Amino acid sequence: MIDKEEIIRKQNEAIIKLSILMMIADRDIHDEEYKSVIEIIDKHSMYEVTEEHISDLVSEISFKREQMGLYEISSDLISTLKSNKLRIQALEYLKDIMNRDNFIHEQELKFFNHIKESWNI
Repeated sequence: MIDKEEIIRKQNEAIIKLSILMMIADRDIHDEEYKSVIEIIDKHSMYEVTEEHISDLVSEISFKREQMGLYEISSDLISTLKSNKLRIQALEYLKDIMNRDNFIHEQELKFFNHIKESWNI
């Protein structure tokens, strides 16, 4: 049986990775989007995170996106978040990231809507 701490860690990881996916959805990382993702990582990490760790995580997610595709990567992450409270929080983060560069790109909007539809929100 998975303990509560492990469940929380996986949920936090899903929120962080979905945020990174939103940041790279349009293949153009804007400074303000990156700042937002760093804030989310700081808030949802269970340990202190270095700039190098963040950079490695973004590179890892970017590589997986290129290999598998945006929607394939997100499907496991989407299924990890079970509560509506966490889903709504994640959507608020994604919306913030999407709006940070003052322009909503088509791919960002498609990704956002895909997640909303997956959760029936």
